[in-house]
This record gives sequence, C-alpha cells and structure tokens, in this order.
Amino acid sequence: MAHYTRRAGLLCLDLARLGGQERYAAWLARALGDRGFRVDLLTDAPVARRALERALGVELPAVRVVDARPLLARGGSALAVRSARYDLFVNNAPSAWLPAFARESWLWVHCVPRSAPRHLNGWRVLANSRYTANALRRLWRRRAEILCGPVHPALRPEPKARLIAAAGRIESRPVPKRERELLRSFERLSDGGLAWSFAFAALPGTAAALRRLRRAAGPSVEIFSRLPFAGLRRLLGRASLFWHAAGYGVPASAHPGLREHFGSSVAEAMAAGAVPLVYDAGGPRELVRHGVDGYRYRSWAELEELTAGLAADPARLARLARAARRSAARFAYPRFAAAVGRLLRK
Repeated sequence: MAHYTRRAGLLCLDLARLGGQERYAAWLARALGDRGFRVDLLTDAPVARRALERALGVELPAVRVVDARPLLARGGSALAVRSARYDLFVNNAPSAWLPAFARESWLWVHCVPRSAPRHLNGWRVLANSRYTANALRRLWRRRAEILCGPVHPALRPEPKARLIAAAGRIESRPVPKRERELLRSFERLSDGGLAWSFAFAALPGTAAALRRLRRAAGPSVEIFSRLPFAGLRRLLGRASLFWHAAGYGVPASAHPGLREHFGSSVAEAMAAGAVPLVYDAGGPRELVRHGVDGYRYRSWAELEELTAGLAADPARLARLARAARRSAARFAYPRFAAAVGRLLRK
C-alpha cells in the first residue's frame, strides 16, 4: 500500500468540463502522488474519482476529489485559510485569486486572464507554454517557469484511414475553436472530389450548440460528444490528419488570452501519428514545425490546399506522421513527472 508523507491541494475549477486544463490538473495530481503526496483535487464541479479515471484514462490512487464550493464562497477566504494545511498548494485556475499561505504555492497558468492577479507575492508562477510565459512577462511583468502538460502514453498510431479529425469545445469562449468553419472547409474539399471523412470530438458547450453543429454536418461527418479516453485514443489513432483552428482571425493586437495557449489536442494527435494542420498563431505555432512534422496555415484556402496535397501524397503523409510522433515524445509523461520533480527540489 502506498505511503504518502506530504499533502497537496490542487484547485481546478469546473473539473467536469474535462478540457485540456482539467486533464492536466489530473496529470499533475498523478505526478504529485507518484512523488509521495496525498492530493486533494479541489473543484466547484465535483466528479467521482472513478469516473474521472475512466474519462481520462489515468489512475489517480493518491487523489481525493473535494467539493470546494463552500470554500469558494465570499471570495474564497475559507479556501485560502485551508491552503495553509498543505505542503504544496497549486492554483490551476488563475481566475480565482488567492493569497499564498501553503508552505509552497504554485500558480499554473493555462490561459492568461484579462485582469492581473491581486495576489502574486509568494506564488511560484508556471506557464503551460512559451507563448503563455511571454504573455505573462509582458502583461504581469513576471517571469514564469514553463511546465507543459503531458500526452497520454497509450496514444499511438492504429491502421490509418482516410480520416481528418478535430477536437474541442463547441462555441468555445474566450478562444473560439472555429468548428463551423472547419466543417465548411471539409465540405468544399468533398465537393472538389476529396473522398475522405471528417470526425469532430466535441466537448459540448450546451446541448443547443451540439444540435446546431450536428445540423451543419454533412454526410461524411461524424460528431462525437464527450468521448471517453478509449474512444478518443481510437479516433486519433485512425486519423491521418488533424485540423486545429483555435484563434483563427484574432488580430495580432488582441489580448493574448484570445488565442490557443498550448494546444493539448494537437500534441495528442501528433502522439497518435495524425499529421497536424494548425492555425499559425499562439501555442500551436510552437508545437508544429512547418513542413517537418505538420503544417501551419493562415487562411482556409491554405488549409484546404495543404489537405488536398497530403491526401494525394501518401509517402509525404507517412513521413510527416512519423516525425509528428517523434516530436510528441517531448510531452511524454515520464518527462513531465521529472519536470515536476525538479520543481519540487528547487
């Protein structure tokens, strides 16, 4: 039986969304558990631990999910007091500003909020990408250490199909995923003779948004809602291409929070050998080396031209898929766990 010598609290608002930020909170909890921490995963949207494990495909033996809604009332003062119990307290939800009372306090920023925090003294600031770190340096005048989240070790290529995959929250805010525009691009390619299919793994914003997206989908399109990890693994494993358009059309002068900060779905697709075609901005610009392990595009016409070219060139597609998988190895869980260990030793 595991012996836990230290206690950690990890605040993750809206855990039930199970998006990239929430998945990375679970992986951090796993890494801390592997380092001897008993972890309280504090959230205002509780999920049973077993359900969380099934949805994410990760075992969390050291984790207890705690309903933090009573602690978050009245500005979170009760949560701030509770955080003093922990050897380590991690705020994975920068929208909830708290003073740092734990022995060690980390603020892991996945999306730069519009307003600067009220309490930064005592917090060790972590960023999920260079893009995020650069934005924090400009806006907060604060240096952040980079901690990228991991990809699941079970993601790997399966026999590939003539399939384009995409994933994201429907009608997402503040970073739009542009799922309707992706459907229109696929429709234009299909009308031009591309005999492929398209699948979108949706984290629905609302039931109405999901219905609208399904009405817009053509006959060669499948919309999957809330795929458990096993289903997502199969989808990405079979996909030959992965489309990503978050932040498309956001002007360079806009707040950096309006673009994709990392691109967890892109990293996952690369690990599964799906060649990524990503909008050339934000975190995905760091993930994809143009012409080496995928492509970056700046217009829908360019996305469609790149897609048609790859569909007609299986040898180039296979070469890029192998390179994408090699690139994704930098996000392997052992490397993430080692990075967490280095942070704990500093």
